[in-house]
Amino acid sequence: MAKARISVRAAPRIGAEPPALVGRALRLGAQEIPLYSGAVHYFRLQPSAWRPALEGLKSLGLNMVETYIPWG
Repeated sequence: MAKARISVRAAPRIGAEPPALVGRALRLGAQEIPLYSGAVHYFRLQPSAWRPALEGLKSLGLNMVETYIPWG
């Protein structure tokens, strides 16, 4: 299976309006991006399973990842 590229990038600034939450979307200028999230508890997975877990979220159409930080 070919490895998918997972990238993180800042959204471009469009116009003078600041980003805003509108219902269940993020408005960037005139564009509204729907927000869909899934969770990955990375600390419960072997590091070799992180990429497949993130690729699985992406294949479901999710564009955000939620995770916890284990403090103890």
